[in-house]
Amino acid sequence: MPFDYSTVDLEGILKRAYDQMSELQRPAVGKARARGRVVFNMWMGTGKSFAALTAGFCFKPQHWLILVFKKSETTNWAAEIEKWFPEFSAPELYTIVRGQANERHTLYQRRSLFYVTTVGSFLRDIKWLVTRRIRFDVVTIDELHKTGLRNRKSQGFSSLKALVAKVEKLQPVKLINPLTGTWTSKGSVQMWPTLNLLAPTVFRSYWKFANTYNIMVDYGFGQTIIGPQNTESLALVTSPYVHHVSEADAAQHLPPLQRIILPVSLTKPEWRDYNTMARHMFLEPGEEEELITVQTVLAKLTRLRQLICCPRILSPDFPIGSVIEAIVDKIKENDELPNWKHNIVITPFVKSIIPFRSYLAEELGMSLDDIMIVQGGMEGAELKHVERRFRTDPQTMILASLKAADAWNAETALNVYFAHFDWDQDLNKQAEARSRRVDGTQKMIRSYYAHVPNSITADMFEILNRKEYSNKLTYQDVKGLMERLRARHKKNEVPPQETC
Repeated sequence: MPFDYSTVDLEGILKRAYDQMSELQRPAVGKARARGRVVFNMWMGTGKSFAALTAGFCFKPQHWLILVFKKSETTNWAAEIEKWFPEFSAPELYTIVRGQANERHTLYQRRSLFYVTTVGSFLRDIKWLVTRRIRFDVVTIDELHKTGLRNRKSQGFSSLKALVAKVEKLQPVKLINPLTGTWTSKGSVQMWPTLNLLAPTVFRSYWKFANTYNIMVDYGFGQTIIGPQNTESLALVTSPYVHHVSEADAAQHLPPLQRIILPVSLTKPEWRDYNTMARHMFLEPGEEEELITVQTVLAKLTRLRQLICCPRILSPDFPIGSVIEAIVDKIKENDELPNWKHNIVITPFVKSIIPFRSYLAEELGMSLDDIMIVQGGMEGAELKHVERRFRTDPQTMILASLKAADAWNAETALNVYFAHFDWDQDLNKQAEARSRRVDGTQKMIRSYYAHVPNSITADMFEILNRKEYSNKLTYQDVKGLMERLRARHKKNEVPPQETC
């Protein structure tokens, strides 16, 4: 049976949500309600999920599809619903579509309100979905940058287009709402697939969009983007379909973040191994072990990063490394504080987690159990346990894999330490955001990045800074437009329940 909205006070529920929302979230709901097609490009920690749920309920949906990237995130949405909209948190209203193909197909046909599944499962089911009379009133796409909506040739983009086309043969999709905190990292061309999904007649041609808003050069091997152009026009044409909350906007509502370089000096043996790998593409770990060799420059760069982060990744005979030693020394500087051990340590290499955990426990006088691990493949219930324990016990620490640094929050952390980082600034910022939430308790968050001068970390910082500068140029006029619109309409804001 369809959900009977007469059994709940939806007007009162939406009024409650409006009162709880920040000024960053309210315009997002207003635009979604008015347009029915909108991207929430909201900086990490500003409450995209709450805004998306509020927007969706404005349309009184009967079938709501939520796409997530990781299976652990399927339970996160259940927790968000229970937190903000407990009236809709009954288990029978929330179906996680998982299992074998026949099980997933059966779950899609179950009477439910929410259907939550991973992008991987969705892609495996798309051929089946487009042959059935499947209806969705609301489609929420979490972390659009991980679902293929930055790439016009991706299976995620083509599958979402096919789903919407199929559903709309039966009835209109009332709201399509992709979410992200990092929509682009390489300029405006990454916007086009999402915009085409939302407004295919407006954003019809990829190449027209690319050439209009980017300086393109053909070096004989195809066109290359060398920088943005017409950024004010881009802001105007995309404004109806995007609610943008920049890092600067978010900074007014989030605890202040200070990024700090943590200088690290390698020992002579560490420099010897590093330079041997850099120059000769091999390492000699010990008499009993085989030579460590690489065949490509890419593999060499990975080995160099591992030697900086934790040499023991490559051989048990190698030291734990100067980076984690420097992090421990920095942590100890705060030993007069009652929560001085209550930190997050991030590493991009899963193989460094076990040696790091043992070293941290020994040097900081902690039990292994107090240093909780977050890495890929964890179930949602496991992550929730880590979150709850970390929030309630200031003597605990989280040691996390960089690529698993999403879908969990640790807003009570004292500091964040990067034993090493990624070439992609989005991943680094996602990891920072675990401790930086609107409902966080810190007055200041310090994010320390271990840096070995004259090593690959210097090259990585340069590349990251260059990417960040290009991305800021793309959004420079978006920010100005948003400020003008906010000033113009500030007096005319109305609670969402008045027009739902």
